[in-house]
Amino acid sequence: MHDLLTQWIHRLHPKRIDPSIGVIAGLASAVSVFVGFMAQKALGHGWHRAFIALHVAKKPLIAELAPVISGVAVGIATAAALVRFYNWCREIRGSADSATRSCNKT
Repeated sequence: MHDLLTQWIHRLHPKRIDPSIGVIAGLASAVSVFVGFMAQKALGHGWHRAFIALHVAKKPLIAELAPVISGVAVGIATAAALVRFYNWCREIRGSADSATRSCNKT
């Protein structure tokens, strides 16, 4: 059990996740833009739009899912930013600790 735990901790180390999470966030944003474009094109035109506004006709499913997909994309981008900020804080703390140690030795 301990080996499995250390193996997952090693795989999920922030230094290993940091480069790839930005790419994942960019892909999620691109998918969100594409789905939003498709939802806009799938909405009705003319009388169909009026029937949708009067709740006589239903919106297409892609128009219902577009806000959810963009919300997930924003969540992924936020997670990517937090991981990068966490790594930056760790690097700053590590460099400050090493500078303090070198000053204390002299």
